[in-house]
Amino acid sequence: MTLGESFVPGSDSKHFCKPTDVVVSNDGSIVYVADGYCNSRIVKFDSNGNYLNEYQMPENEQPLDIPHSLLLIESLDLVCVADRQNGR
Repeated sequence: MTLGESFVPGSDSKHFCKPTDVVVSNDGSIVYVADGYCNSRIVKFDSNGNYLNEYQMPENEQPLDIPHSLLLIESLDLVCVADRQNGR
């Protein structure tokens, strides 16, 4: 599967700036992409590469600053994010 358009940066459902990590659910139904540099977001796709959603920190929280690595803990319904510049 190819997500995004090679060498064309952006911040919409079809483009990334500089993705840093990808994690896939055990059954392959969900794909999460850490679009770390520039966009600082986590993007969620289905198994066909269809855009589902995008995640950022809530307004009352310190924003993500280079989400660099992802870990999926399906038994707890959690996506864990290593936020490189914020050291968390």
